Amino acid sequence: MTKTVVVIQSNYIPWRGYFDMLRLADEVIFLESVQYTRQDWRNRNRIKTPNGLIWLTIPVEARFGQAIDETRPAQAGWVENHIASITHAYRRAAHFDRVAPWIFSAMREAGQAAILSQINAILLQKICSGLGIERMMHRCVDVIERSALAAMNPSERVVELVL
Repeated sequence: MTKTVVVIQSNYIPWRGYFDMLRLADEVIFLESVQYTRQDWRNRNRIKTPNGLIWLTIPVEARFGQAIDETRPAQAGWVENHIASITHAYRRAAHFDRVAPWIFSAMREAGQAAILSQINAILLQKICSGLGIERMMHRCVDVIERSALAAMNPSERVVELVL
């Protein structure tokens, strides 16, 4: 029997295609032991507003060479700021009153985590659950030891994770 495994870095409030990919997978492995990249999708995303696109960014403590799963939020309060921005942009959208309570609850729960990859994982799992996507999700370091992952080249790493 074959299975489809998706090896992916977590994103903050990912795009629709990310969830389509998860829906097609049998198993998901978050590749979070790799280097955190600044100004990327790990800690931010854009939303449409009446005045154009705006960034929702989780402020993080970033230092050169740190892994995604070592990256910490730099300050509190970002969750409520993001909720306010989403509310302002979408409060008149169809289904907002139905969807907003569970998405905001998920955001608040995720916002309590101490590490960016945990924030993203909690939020992804909650959104997937709300969308009816029930998949096994693992962190790469739960599949292969961190030092072994670091010693592999990127292609080897992916192959070993899916075996």
